[in-house]
Amino acid sequence: MSIFNSANIDQTYSAVFTDEKISHYDLQRILETTAWAPSPFNTQPWEFLVIQKDDFIRKFACAAAGWLEDFASYPGRAQKEDFLQKLPNLLICLRDTARRDPGPNEYRLSLLSMGTALANLMLAASAANIALQPLYPASPDSLQELKIYWHIPAQVEIACLFGWGYVKKAAAANRERPNIIIHDNQYNRLYRIEKLNPHPINPNPFNLIKSRHSYRKDFLREDLSAPDEDLLLETALNSFGFQNRRGRELIFIKDQGLINSLGDLMTDVSYEIHMDKAYEARMQTWLRYSFAETTIKADGLLLTLLNRFQGYVFKQGSICLGKYAFLKPVKSLFMKKVSRDFFGDLLRRSPLLVALVYKRQNGANVLLQELDIISLGILLQNLLLAASARNIGAQFFSILLDTKQGIEGVNSLLKLPGETEVINLLRLGYKNPRAPEKILSLSGTVRRPFEKIVHLEAF
Repeated sequence: MSIFNSANIDQTYSAVFTDEKISHYDLQRILETTAWAPSPFNTQPWEFLVIQKDDFIRKFACAAAGWLEDFASYPGRAQKEDFLQKLPNLLICLRDTARRDPGPNEYRLSLLSMGTALANLMLAASAANIALQPLYPASPDSLQELKIYWHIPAQVEIACLFGWGYVKKAAAANRERPNIIIHDNQYNRLYRIEKLNPHPINPNPFNLIKSRHSYRKDFLREDLSAPDEDLLLETALNSFGFQNRRGRELIFIKDQGLINSLGDLMTDVSYEIHMDKAYEARMQTWLRYSFAETTIKADGLLLTLLNRFQGYVFKQGSICLGKYAFLKPVKSLFMKKVSRDFFGDLLRRSPLLVALVYKRQNGANVLLQELDIISLGILLQNLLLAASARNIGAQFFSILLDTKQGIEGVNSLLKLPGETEVINLLRLGYKNPRAPEKILSLSGTVRRPFEKIVHLEAF
């Protein structure tokens, strides 16, 4: 069984937990994995509030029983309250809206980022024999009530809620295979999924999360083998989706002509962004916000200072080229070459592209729509991890969707109908044997430490 199908997610709202509180050792090693999750522009918008005190959980149960969405097996308030009071641990997943990238797609990308962090958390929890049960508020007003109850700041929003705990020996994860539609090269051309024969991958989730690769140009142009492509398809089919809804869709793109067209669009968008002073100002605002809260450890001090120095030199050079009229043509020619030879080739050199598509559901409230996009983020991270397990280079990027021109261009090339939108794209290819090993490291990077991500009992 794939590790992505073995994550302990139970949606039956039955008593699957022991009475034991999750140990601080397990809490730390599970929640620390979220710091390794990727996010556009390294925004890392996620935070987590862990509730373990029985009296806090009882107070939550009394308040939440009235506004949590009705459970099929617990239709009455009394039954819901009894179920909630017996939860040994409560997990509230938070999204900091101040941590966002400079593009127009930032709202959806922040939700997608929540999903990548949750994917790591779910895999790590399953390795510790811990299961999760999603709890669904009935309306945004109920979440606002919860924010007031736990003194959560205005800029921090509740993304989702879980009951979680150690699994009883007789209990097993209970969830249906989520609904997902996969298209071939363009929308409404369904991908033929017959009997899959993927390469098996069952490494330790903690090791896999910390060994994820992210490569730029270190790809070969050969196509993925059939078993490795089946592995990606099986991973997509087995990834957890909230309420098994139908909002998630993928487009597998292997047609080289279409990939080249997306690469040309990438060149144009990259040039537009790097010549746009307003975009550059928003980017600098985010970078200043990010650097201001960095905790620099001794082993990463030199690398961090070097990265900052290089960034400062590049920034000052860019300002000079844009400030003086006689240098503007030089900047334009330089950015055209960089946009074509670097950003455009990010796509043109990819044997496989995967577009993550969200299809808006008629009548769905805002909370359900957000959960659909978070589910896409879980799927994205699982694809990245599955690729790393097979030594496949994988990188997701958002720059193509950071302008109106880019969004409209992608929709047109993929022939998307009006109710659908591409949330992000993922490029995959076999790693060049000469490429250096790129193992994730928290040292010398601008990543949030455990102490800034996790809150115990109170925000």
